[in-house]
Amino acid sequence: MILPATRADYKAAETHAYEPGEALRCPLVALTGDEDPKATVDEVAAWADHTEGSFDLRVFPGGHFYLATHQGAIVRTMTDRLTTS
Repeated sequence: MILPATRADYKAAETHAYEPGEALRCPLVALTGDEDPKATVDEVAAWADHTEGSFDLRVFPGGHFYLATHQGAIVRTMTDRLTTS
């Protein structure tokens, strides 16, 4: 059951080509782990350049799988953001 979704994710990652365009007008919240080698804090912070709306960067302790150990804080972050927008 999980293989089709995993294959699709890999295909998207391998074939996607960024094309510059207009900045978004919506707020963005970006999450990352402070030791993530796949998405460094600086790389994730660069998403601020892609919106004219507000930008909020949240950095959690951990590597690429920081989500697993910070589920509660991440859910609170997203819930707070969605209820105050």
